[in-house]
Formats: sequence, structure tokens, C-alpha cells
Amino acid sequence: MSYSSAIEIYLKQVGKCLFCPPKIRKDILSKIKNEAEVAFETGSLSENSIAEVFGTPEEIAKNYLLDVDTEMLLSEYKKMRRRRILFTVLCAILVLCIGIAIGAILQDAGHSTSFVDTQQGFIY
Repeated sequence: MSYSSAIEIYLKQVGKCLFCPPKIRKDILSKIKNEAEVAFETGSLSENSIAEVFGTPEEIAKNYLLDVDTEMLLSEYKKMRRRRILFTVLCAILVLCIGIAIGAILQDAGHSTSFVDTQQGFIY
């Protein structure tokens, strides 16, 4: 296994432990990746010693989250909340529009299929 795949596996494990907004998670994982690559290049880290040098994924995630600015974290959560609300409203509008369109199509279809045959006196 190459050092880059070892780093990627470790970063995935750390990412699973980071319960934070995606932007902050991405920043933290980028910092860890840069530190690990520098450590590999200097020879102070090998493929098998990532967890020994950096700590378990849970430990490093906890340490990085403790260093995150609280105001930035709250700001990102507010952005996420606004996006979720906007997404929910847009989905509701889309469902409403689809319902109206289907209703209009069905109503038109109901009128266009019935006609009166004036010669026979039948309604089809």
C-alpha cells in the first residue's frame, strides 16, 4: 500500500468522526493531509505508523474540533440550516407545481376524450 492510499484511508476514518459542517470538515481533512504528506516526505512517518504518530481518528478529530472557532462553527451551522429550509421550500413548490400540472393535464384529457356524435346521438 502506498503512502497516499494509507493517508486516504486514515482521512476517511477521521472524516467519519468529524461531526461538523462540510466546509469545516474539508478544511480539517486538508490540514491533516498536508501534515501527513510533509511527515512522509521528511521520513518521520511510514504507512503503518499514521495512527501512532497522529493518534486514532477519534482523537485527532476531537482535537481539531476543539481548535475550531466557535463563531465560525455557529456561522456554518446557520448557513446549513438556511440551505435546508430553502431546499425544503423549493421541493414543496416543485411538488405543488407538478400537482397543478398533472391536474390540468387530467382535466384537459377528460374534456378532450368525450364528444357527442350528433348523427347517432351518442356521447363518447
